Amino acid sequence: MSRPSRLYSANTSTGAKHAELAAENFAAGDLAQAERSCRRALARGTSDGLLWHMLAAILLATGRLADARDAIARARRLSPGDADFANTEALLMERDGDSAGAANAWRSLLLSSPEHADAWYNLGRLALHGGHPREAMDLLLRAAQLRPQWADAYKNLGEACFAQGDVEAAEAAFQAVLQCAPGDADSLANLARLRQEADDYPAAFGHYRAALAAGTDDATLLRFALLMPLFSINGAEVAAHRSRVESNLAALTERALTLTDPSRGVATPAFYFAYQGFNDRPLMSALGDIVDRAWRPAPLPRVTPPARPRIAFVSAHFRQHTIARLYAPLLERLPRQDFDVAVLSIGQHDGPLATRIASAADHALAVPEDLHAAREGLKALAPDVVVYCDIGMDPWSYYLAAERQAPVQCVTWGHPVTSGLASVDYFLSSQLLEPPNAQDHYREQLIQLPHWPVLYEEPALPRSLTTRRDFGFMAGENIYLCPQSLFKLHPDFDAYLAAILRRDPHGVVVLIDSRAAWRARLEGRFACTAPDVAERIRFVPPVSSQDFGALLAAADVVLDTLHFSGGYTSFETIWAETPFVTERGAFMRGRVTAGLCDLLGLDEALAHGAEDYAARAVALANAGAVRDGMRAKLARRKRQLLALDDAVLSGFHDFFNVALAQAEQVRSQETAP
Repeated sequence: MSRPSRLYSANTSTGAKHAELAAENFAAGDLAQAERSCRRALARGTSDGLLWHMLAAILLATGRLADARDAIARARRLSPGDADFANTEALLMERDGDSAGAANAWRSLLLSSPEHADAWYNLGRLALHGGHPREAMDLLLRAAQLRPQWADAYKNLGEACFAQGDVEAAEAAFQAVLQCAPGDADSLANLARLRQEADDYPAAFGHYRAALAAGTDDATLLRFALLMPLFSINGAEVAAHRSRVESNLAALTERALTLTDPSRGVATPAFYFAYQGFNDRPLMSALGDIVDRAWRPAPLPRVTPPARPRIAFVSAHFRQHTIARLYAPLLERLPRQDFDVAVLSIGQHDGPLATRIASAADHALAVPEDLHAAREGLKALAPDVVVYCDIGMDPWSYYLAAERQAPVQCVTWGHPVTSGLASVDYFLSSQLLEPPNAQDHYREQLIQLPHWPVLYEEPALPRSLTTRRDFGFMAGENIYLCPQSLFKLHPDFDAYLAAILRRDPHGVVVLIDSRAAWRARLEGRFACTAPDVAERIRFVPPVSSQDFGALLAAADVVLDTLHFSGGYTSFETIWAETPFVTERGAFMRGRVTAGLCDLLGLDEALAHGAEDYAARAVALANAGAVRDGMRAKLARRKRQLLALDDAVLSGFHDFFNVALAQAEQVRSQETAP
């Protein structure tokens, strides 16, 4: 929270002198002495607005809000037009939970005092914490312009730029903090996070070390412990870094860490571990145990359970996102005779998918991207069973699930890896996807539903008729498209790409660009791992979700990634009738596309090793019986993907009834005398 903007003035009144003395104590952190100075002056009959304002600031800082309101009201009566007093009054409104009223007060203040830096800053804070980083950037930049040496303004500006995805602006803002406050631990930690996102491992390592030396918090220590490069040169390097992370976590289990708001301080640094090709259960369980000991939020008041059993689905991706596409049809069609369905959407999302999901629920609640708001929202829904759709993809659902929010808690395959949390009871998967030893990969009890674990809907047609040339594909080229996120490209996959290009002199591997830093890292790796063919690995700009199907259709072959296969993308590839190649992985997350091959009888797409993968891909790319046969199968069989409803819905319904019976048993035990 911002400090009140002016605590004393340069005038020489008796009240001003006492206020100045109190302000010096306040700045030194001696709030008790500051309060005594104010009260002594007021007891002598010195009635000065500055004194009452100073006292209000002290009372606000020490959490005595009722007394602070009385003090600021007296200050305002003595100086009704004082902009700084109005700013402090708005801060009190914010602390009282009236963020909307505070924002209106600050906007009103700026109408009469447009150069008031604190009002711009406080509005920027509210916008940032309310999930509106673009708006926050403009407001905080204005505050920094009005007060160029204000470290807090630059710090929040950096957070807003980072949330908006403007990495360069975020880095400039955090560097500006260090100009104002050299050695600022928070900014060093934030620079480490930025360099980590850019996969600049040496720079991130250095910034983390500097932040720790400057006295940063335990959240930064935990992030540092989890640090490893995103794009390694080979599998051995991945394994070596991962071993170091596991050793770091083992060391942290011996320390008493404290996390205040881990959704901000720690966020989701474990997200990328799922793409490395290892059993994540040991690592994620170690992290889950550290979080369980280090984060102890205050319990929320008990809420009376609803009359009917209630299942709550939770995600921060109920918007124009793959998660929403996967779960919207399930939420709409899930039978309701035995229970209600609630939705907690983290983030204020607009758009047709967000509206569709909210309409599908019996009870829908949207909360800001804030852990406390999410905790309160889920508590208010009072679910018997919570279904987390994608633990690990955002910080809020991970730390929500780290608490016991309901008698039964489940996670599904939106992010197909164990949560590692002791507070999550079940992982919902499918017999069609899991290997024989699958329970070894999950801390949760694995539930293998007897059906495909998702409903698929016929996609909309592309917005326009798009040709290969529109994507930059030239006549005579065989296009091998890998449409997955760049971080899915494990170094083991390089040999597969190189084998294809060596077999097919007309072949071009196409990847979808995202971040310039990531592209540079991959191009450098390809120059080492496939130097003779690296020039035929190209990047195309990202396309909209509406045009993604057209891109798939323009390719000759779609290449599935190793260790972490396509999911929804593989459904779309089949629907586009584009031949593809995959290899069944060791873990469920690497077996989804192979599961679709099993479902539709597409054995020709299943490869075993780099050379077999390349041979199948080249055969499918070139005109002939192999390509024609697979395209014909895809055309005939793709509609089987639309015929899964009855089995999927009945399987989920049966599991939820079992989970609700368990929840009822838990609630009975809680209320027993």
